[in-house]
Amino acid sequence: MHTRAIRRITISTIAVAASTLPFVGIYGAQAQTTAPIVRSATGLLPADIKTTVATFRADLGGGDSSAANGSFGGQRREINWDGVPDQFSAPNDLPEDFFNSRSPRGVVFSTPGVAFEVSAKAASGTRPRLGNLSPIYVKIFGAFSEEKIFTPIGSTVTDVKFLVPGTQTRAVVTGFGAVFTDVDSPESSSIEYYDRQEKLITTVKVSATAGNASQSFAGMSLPGGARIARVRITSGGAILTGNGTADSAHQSRDKVAMDDFIYGEPRPAN
Repeated sequence: MHTRAIRRITISTIAVAASTLPFVGIYGAQAQTTAPIVRSATGLLPADIKTTVATFRADLGGGDSSAANGSFGGQRREINWDGVPDQFSAPNDLPEDFFNSRSPRGVVFSTPGVAFEVSAKAASGTRPRLGNLSPIYVKIFGAFSEEKIFTPIGSTVTDVKFLVPGTQTRAVVTGFGAVFTDVDSPESSSIEYYDRQEKLITTVKVSATAGNASQSFAGMSLPGGARIARVRITSGGAILTGNGTADSAHQSRDKVAMDDFIYGEPRPAN
């Protein structure tokens, strides 16, 4: 269980050349001219990270008006989970290819666990914010946009592979970022970025704020062009189960869920 901390906001922006933000790995020779740009923020409220999220969107481009399948001007895509219908929301599983088949946004998920789950809307009759897994999650998790949030089941790892939307053609993107809720340990959550040869580009750790339903954002973009073929997200140090009381600021017991995914428009990997 948590105790609510005094409100704290942390906002950071960094390129590889600096070293003030959690950042692991070096891209290689191209880093001198195409250094990754990392955006990171954390706080107790969604408002605490909104400016950084908006800046990351601007890094990728595409403006403010969404078209079909979360497309913004052919420059970026977004997933906020709220459009997922009830039959694919809690307590039901989300198909791994939902966002490349039923709503083609050019991503396919996989996990070492057993499934993925998008939380239910309160109006559905199922507890929101993953409360079907444990009632305590309604308290410790908060949504960044509208109601629904997302988690792997049976693991803390989510792999995101990029495809040309609606096809099986491998794709790369210029950047990827995600919103996390209730990150209590700065060592529990991260995003790893890989190129099409499965070479690690870098790892970005997710900043933490103590307190229930806190909000964190972490994202990285590559000004030099689209090179990210896959990301691996680690959301917390403990699997979400019925034992909701085990959550704490200790890395191995930190339970974390996710909200919005924001990424560059998937382009064919040449």
